[in-house]
Amino acid sequence: MSQVVLISECFVRPKSEIQDSQKHHYFSPLALELLSLGNTQYGLLFKPSATFSSKNIYNNLQTSLSHALDFFYPLAGRFVTKKYEDEHSCSIFIDCRKGPGARLIHASALELSVADVAETSTDVPLVIQSFFDLGERQVNHDGHTRALLSLQLTELADGFFIGCCINHCIADGISLSHFLNILSQIFVSGAETTHVSRPPVFELPRSISESYPTLKLPFMEENEFITRFNESHLLRDRIFHFSASSMAKLKAKANAGAKNMLPTLSSYKALCGLIWRAITRARKLSCDEDTKFILTVNIRPRLNPPLSPDYFPNSVVLAIATAKVGELLTKDLGWATMLIHQQVEAVDDGAARKALVLSPGKSLTVEPPGHISFGANPVVMGGSPRFDFYGADFGFGKPVAVRTGYTNRDDGKLTSFPGCLGPNSVDLQVGIENMNELLLDEEFMSYVSSASKS
Repeated sequence: MSQVVLISECFVRPKSEIQDSQKHHYFSPLALELLSLGNTQYGLLFKPSATFSSKNIYNNLQTSLSHALDFFYPLAGRFVTKKYEDEHSCSIFIDCRKGPGARLIHASALELSVADVAETSTDVPLVIQSFFDLGERQVNHDGHTRALLSLQLTELADGFFIGCCINHCIADGISLSHFLNILSQIFVSGAETTHVSRPPVFELPRSISESYPTLKLPFMEENEFITRFNESHLLRDRIFHFSASSMAKLKAKANAGAKNMLPTLSSYKALCGLIWRAITRARKLSCDEDTKFILTVNIRPRLNPPLSPDYFPNSVVLAIATAKVGELLTKDLGWATMLIHQQVEAVDDGAARKALVLSPGKSLTVEPPGHISFGANPVVMGGSPRFDFYGADFGFGKPVAVRTGYTNRDDGKLTSFPGCLGPNSVDLQVGIENMNELLLDEEFMSYVSSASKS
């Protein structure tokens, strides 16, 4: 198997003294629940049309990252825990000035080509996991000692890959794509940057965040509430493409099945219904068993008034649809899609505020890793085709593919991102034990497009 070789690494601090960085960044209840989970990871694959020097790219990334951290200053800090022995509790926050900064890695995998990484007719190569923080495993709580942001430039035989890891307590996939777009703008400008097109927002309205400095976890020591997920087996991961025309057909199929029901179901929710049914069939479960579909929902626009789309800290919650296996598989695609739609629509202003504001008398909790808290037979969809990864142009042309890393992987974990087949297409990364059965699922595979189709 191809190996990733470390060439060099360094830590990067903001270029300027930022006044706001003197303040601590406090977490929402939503963020504190994620301390046992892994960070969020997405990477971009590039194939330059001209010769390039990975050393020059690395040096330019170092300069650009320093400028970018002037705007994204919490990513240069580290977690701090303050303990309250008389209450047997602790509070966790970011000291934006603690630690050596963000991590920048230069590596190579010269036995691999861009085509090897982009190939989707076979399983995703395991070596790609080492394109993110060198494949080193961690949980978000490790932000006390580990970088909250890590960038890895991996040189390939005919291109390069930029892997980005951000601590999930401070950011979600929307935040990560926002960061990469701003970083690429600074990289291309090649000059001192004092303004960017979309400066990140870190402050919430005081009515929401005023309690954050006083939030306490009912624990003192890490081993009381941090659980590390040990992978007992290697899942098979594969990328499936869905062209714009396939997505349109899915939408039409779902809405035909949900006839006389309003509103119109989206193509993305139809895709969710499709893969939920397909994975449930592949698992060969009993008809009376329960199955769940869990979808991440961005709450920024769901608050009233809405948060800025550039609000950076993690702002996603889970919409959970539950069904009996027999009912899910005997009813049609429209029924499954409508079930998912109803749970997403239930995430309104009230639900969003509940995630961001701790109710009186309620204790903070920390979710265990993997799918432990979801019960049996979950299918979990992360990511979004709305993430603007293909807008991150570092001057070598747009990325030719998007890939995810190794974190939070479990049987039935899915990640969606913008498709490589053009506007309105979707790519779906699927990790599942029953991959052979999924590949034989006629309904699912009838909508899958080859990478050569438009």
